Amino acid sequence: MLTYIKLLSKKSLPAAQIADFQCHFSNCSVNARQQQAFRKAMQLAPGQSLPISYEFITAFPYILKVTADKKFAYPALGLIHLSSEFQRHYEFDRSKPFDLNVNVTQDIEHPKGKLVKMTIEFYQNGERCITNTNVMLKRQKTVIDAPKAERKKSEFKQQYFLLITHKLARRYAKVSGDYNPIHLYDCTAKLFGFDRAIIHGMYLCHRLLLDKKIQSDHCLVSFKKPCKLPQEVGVSHQGNTLRAFSNSDQLHMEIELLEQHIAPELS
Repeated sequence: MLTYIKLLSKKSLPAAQIADFQCHFSNCSVNARQQQAFRKAMQLAPGQSLPISYEFITAFPYILKVTADKKFAYPALGLIHLSSEFQRHYEFDRSKPFDLNVNVTQDIEHPKGKLVKMTIEFYQNGERCITNTNVMLKRQKTVIDAPKAERKKSEFKQQYFLLITHKLARRYAKVSGDYNPIHLYDCTAKLFGFDRAIIHGMYLCHRLLLDKKIQSDHCLVSFKKPCKLPQEVGVSHQGNTLRAFSNSDQLHMEIELLEQHIAPELS
């Protein structure tokens, strides 16, 4: 929580000072206690592999360091997470040290403001094992005149549902280290323009991959409408696409499975 208080004081850089940059972190390690807490919170069966999306939690302390860097263009708490792509290139052993390369591309034009792309590469024994690319939006008034697309109402067929609560969100915050105030309490979420707290998008991603026992070597997670708490979330799995939604037509998250996992994963 202290880290988030510090991030609250961060200001946006002047446009002339915004530039791309890189960070490198050596001899990193997976927090074994945190990993066990995650397994317990998500009710994993003994021996069940962690999803590839878990590496977002592995990298999260370093993501916070990057967003707190003076070269990072915007306050992290004002950014909207649009997508997270995971790709496995080589087996990643969480019991051994690893290095992280983080490439930040900033000031990308978007109809609703500016995009920041953060590409995180996991290296072990000189091999690139995992790439996680996150795209975030900083809302701003722009001069881009983007045509408004006609929205077609979609009806999603529920295969089962998840009951998502405030208590679950706070438990996941403790497990993941993501104490963003928008996820904790209604009163703290209101400080950032939400009338109620919302669940972490990555929680839904982990939950769906685990429930379906899917090990993907390459997937693209797109975050759509915020999922306000409490909420009954429907889940569908059609072809290579997983979806989490509510009220049959409010899409919260979509996972496109681009490559299935074949070899057994080291846990």
